[in-house]
Formats: sequence, structure tokens, C-alpha cells
Amino acid sequence: MADNTAREYFLTLLDEARAIFSSDPLAEKTEIREYSVTDAEVKAAPAEDPAVTSARDCHECELFRGRRIYASPTLTENPLILFIAPYPEGDRIFSPESQDYYHKWQLALHLEAREVSLSSILRCPATSFDPALADKCKGYLRDEMARIRPRNIVIFGEAASRYMTRSREPWSSMCGGRAFSINHIPSYCCPSPDDLVKGRVSKREVWETLKAIAAAVGIGERL
Repeated sequence: MADNTAREYFLTLLDEARAIFSSDPLAEKTEIREYSVTDAEVKAAPAEDPAVTSARDCHECELFRGRRIYASPTLTENPLILFIAPYPEGDRIFSPESQDYYHKWQLALHLEAREVSLSSILRCPATSFDPALADKCKGYLRDEMARIRPRNIVIFGEAASRYMTRSREPWSSMCGGRAFSINHIPSYCCPSPDDLVKGRVSKREVWETLKAIAAAVGIGERL
């Protein structure tokens, strides 16, 4: 309150000074106002997700040296599908080319934004998946899964899929809509968008996998 009174007095002094400099010392032509200063409501900045903060500040392995911006996950509460990428391909989880395919796949499955979440196992940009590094990061993904409670999981890429499922089956059979259980959540394997970008898989193979996954999670009729 004292600070506001001082501010009001200062503003009045400015009016009086303006009158003097305008050759109007009696303030006959210059308006001397009565000011009332109130404190504006200051809204606190939204608290940052502690998991994001801790992952961004993690220096447990050498990957942090190549990290410019932490690639944040995109999470919604209780999504129909949590998509899990092996690692961020840059400052975002997907490169522009991979993001384009990922977006097209969502459209092909007629998935709404509120029905999907996207995260990654590794949290720093990488060029390949390393299980030893994943062991250092997996706690962040585990905590996200516990918080958002996805109804289904889709893991992108063979290396990440084998890490998450511990399966040694042929990759082709893992991608056939076969349901694995991760923390009691039905989980499916799928080639990654980067696999398609780099020509390691055909569009038809991906489409057949996506159709099998759609049928398994109960949205086959959308196709």
C-alpha cells in the first residue's frame, strides 16, 4: 500500500511539473489529476513438468553434449495410443520428413489429436538406438506412462521394439499386429517413420502393419 501511495504522489508531481514548465504555475490550464494506483494481479507462470526439467538437465551419459533443446514429448491424458519413438532425431522427436509420415499415418488411421500421445525412449538427440543409454532414460518414459495411462502403446522401430518387449521373434511377426504386454498395457510394434524415410521398409509394409494395429485397438472400422 505504501508503495502505491508513493506512486500516486509521484504522478501528481509530474502533473505539477508539467504545469510549471508550461508557464502555468497556478495550474489554471493544466489538469492536476488524482491518481489511484492498484496492484495488477500477477499470474504465476505454469509450473513446468518436473519430469521434463529433470530429463533436460540430465547428464548421465554423453548424449547430453549434443543436446541443444530437450525434445519434449506430446502427452494427453488416457490416450488411445501412446506412440514411442526410439530417440529424438534432432531438437524435436521427429525430423521434418519423419514428422510428415507420422502425421499422414495419424490421418490414415483417423486418429484425433486427443487420442494420441508421442514420446521417446532416449531423451537426447541420437542417430541410433543404444540399450545401455536407454537404461539410463527409461525412468522418464515409465513415469509418463504411469501419469497419462495410455490404453495402447505403439513402439516405432525394431531396436526400440525389442528393447521394450524383450522379444527375439522375427521382426516380421512382431509387426503383424501381435500384442505384447508392457506394464499390462497392450503394445504393438511398427516400423518407424525414419525407416520409411531411409527406404528400409515399403509404404505397403507400413500400411499393412497399421491396419493390423488399428484392428487390434478397436478402430479398424475407421479405415
